[in-house]
Amino acid sequence: MKVNSPGASPGSNSRFPWDNFDPKKYQENNYKELRADDARILGHGVDWFSQVALWRYSGGKGRFSHGIDVGPGSNLYPTLSMLGYCRKITLFEYGAANVQYLRGEIEHLSDSWKPFWDVVSPSVGHRDFEWARRTLRKRATVVQGNLFSDLPKGEFDVGTMHFVAESLTEKPQEVRYGVRNFTRSLVPGSPFVMANVEGSKGYLVGDQWFPAAPVTATDVEWMLDLLALEKRVEHIDIDGPSIHLNAEGKPEVDYTGYVVSMGLSY
Repeated sequence: MKVNSPGASPGSNSRFPWDNFDPKKYQENNYKELRADDARILGHGVDWFSQVALWRYSGGKGRFSHGIDVGPGSNLYPTLSMLGYCRKITLFEYGAANVQYLRGEIEHLSDSWKPFWDVVSPSVGHRDFEWARRTLRKRATVVQGNLFSDLPKGEFDVGTMHFVAESLTEKPQEVRYGVRNFTRSLVPGSPFVMANVEGSKGYLVGDQWFPAAPVTATDVEWMLDLLALEKRVEHIDIDGPSIHLNAEGKPEVDYTGYVVSMGLSY
């Protein structure tokens, strides 16, 4: 059966109302302030991109031409991690409300992202937040599309995908397809950073339930063994209140942490 088809089985991505995803509520729940665990994930990504950029510069290749962030939702920090290295960045997003939110943020990045930029800034010449705002507006474009059917192959030379593949389905097969399609969208040998919520079985955004498939660091290692020339996979402990809220809006620890992966596409 074709992934994301109307006849897909219960628990699959196509069964859930992604156009009803509330990006402002999700941003408020998850990114209103910089959490210590997000700072660690972001720091790992920035360090990896800096390292690979140095290799490129030393080889006379210059900046990355085109970056991609797959499924950002209302999370801008993966895009910010690439901003200083790319001539242009595509934010590839499916949900209509998320697309609208992202286009508004590109036009004028909210102040709440400044602490996240402060993590990135030392690696890109200590550029200030106003530079990030101007540069994001010039370099970033939002493209609406489906990870399972619309993502081009071999087009981008740096990429991020944070909290996406495991948080759009209950089906492990669809998680694998999502990771595969992300890495295949990159030119071989391109650097990527991926983050996953570990052990999640689903989450609320407002009063709308969305699916998840529980993954572990071992699962991610196994997937990337087939898809990456080089990889480093690390578990990140939860540091702060749970990002998942129950029906009463209170934090509920129903996941075991995060997995961050850095590598080069195959």
